[in-house]
Amino acid sequence: MMSRTEKIALSVFVVSLIIFCFLLVSLFVQRTSVGLVVSDEQEEVREEVLSAGGTCADSDGKNYGVRGSVRFCEGEICSDYVDGCSGTLLTEWYCDDGVQSVSYGCSLMCSLGACVDAVTRFSSSGSGSSSGGGGGGSSGDSVGSSSVSGQTFALGALDSEQTLELAVADVMQFAVLGTTYSLSLSSKTPSEAVFFSGSQSYSITVGTSQDLDLNGVGGREVTLKVKSINVITNKVKVILTP
Repeated sequence: MMSRTEKIALSVFVVSLIIFCFLLVSLFVQRTSVGLVVSDEQEEVREEVLSAGGTCADSDGKNYGVRGSVRFCEGEICSDYVDGCSGTLLTEWYCDDGVQSVSYGCSLMCSLGACVDAVTRFSSSGSGSSSGGGGGGSSGDSVGSSSVSGQTFALGALDSEQTLELAVADVMQFAVLGTTYSLSLSSKTPSEAVFFSGSQSYSITVGTSQDLDLNGVGGREVTLKVKSINVITNKVKVILTP
């Protein structure tokens, strides 16, 4: 029968063995993860030795959602090609037996050399304004003189009713009959919200809707309803109808 000292020694040995195995497995996993990261970086930045004797490096690997650039060098002479936009058309540069480019139509919009197909962040700054006359003023939020961050909701072609929750400085971007419009939430009070589109402003009270003439030539492009204003979350729920 084992003595108390032998039992303690055996317990210490078993615990040490377990710790050693755990450290060994952790080291193996860490090395494997590092290897994967290096592999990803090599895929994102491709460098190809061309038959003509030059080298070509592509920073984004023909990714339409990322603004990238291509550098092609022949000896000591190098040329750079940067992805760009023309309307919704993206010019994507990439390496393929030299420098090649492809024109790609973005489904929603093209901005700063990349397709934007989801909600994007932006920063805007301006003098800002509050609805109402001089004197007193009203409690509420508005786009002031400091930089304000908001979201752009790229809705694409507006062919059905859309319900959104907006914060001050958020922008709705949509197309009606092939024309793209932007409508931003400029300010709000507990009972009213003010929207801007270009130089036009629209004040809408809670529970009411308004037909909007966005192109300024008469008629109606969309109808905007302010369904509710949440004073806790500071969000304005709107319904946009084509």
